[in-house]
Amino acid sequence: MDAIIRAIRQEDGASLRRLLAHSHLNAAVAEGNFGGQQGVQGTAQAVSRGLGNLPAAVDWVEFVSNYLSAFGLGAGQGGQRQPYEALLAALTPFLKLFREDEGDWLVDPMHAVVHALYHVAEREDVEEVRRGKKGTKLVDCGDQLRKFFSVSLQAPNNPGKKLAALDIVNVSFKIYFRLNTLRLCKNLIRTVESRQFHHFESVRPTWSDPTSAARCNV
Repeated sequence: MDAIIRAIRQEDGASLRRLLAHSHLNAAVAEGNFGGQQGVQGTAQAVSRGLGNLPAAVDWVEFVSNYLSAFGLGAGQGGQRQPYEALLAALTPFLKLFREDEGDWLVDPMHAVVHALYHVAEREDVEEVRRGKKGTKLVDCGDQLRKFFSVSLQAPNNPGKKLAALDIVNVSFKIYFRLNTLRLCKNLIRTVESRQFHHFESVRPTWSDPTSAARCNV
């Protein structure tokens, strides 16, 4: 928790992405590295104390407490929400933070959130099918990613944020292939081929993913 708070205060997007990665949090749960049974409210209070009077602290508190609870961190023994439901509660404050921040340091954490949403949705759909039910989470995940895509493209005079849309496209394609709804790929392809991405081959992203830089030439 302290590392997450420190990354937020220092606007260290690369570190925050690593700390929010679903693989990292799942490992933390397995190893018992996160403390306890304090509940979502207790987690929110801990984050609030750590952030103090930081601008947008309220949104960060809502995001972090809900996001961590999706991985069973700080959920408490009374937490009944499914992981995907908890992630959905974390999306609105995160998108607000991303939209209102003038820089692009939140691009890295956005990648972590997008991939976590996909993996959790996929896992819950597999479980639903195993129980003889129809999985619905990947369909909803595709809808949520369209919100991320839109927010990325609407960033004025911020090519770093706009480039984040390319990773969202990659994850969206995975969903459409899984659901056999390939027709939905066409709209994304048209947008990527539009003038909004025309000059991105000359942009040098400030965020950390080395594979993302290669996508500038898409």
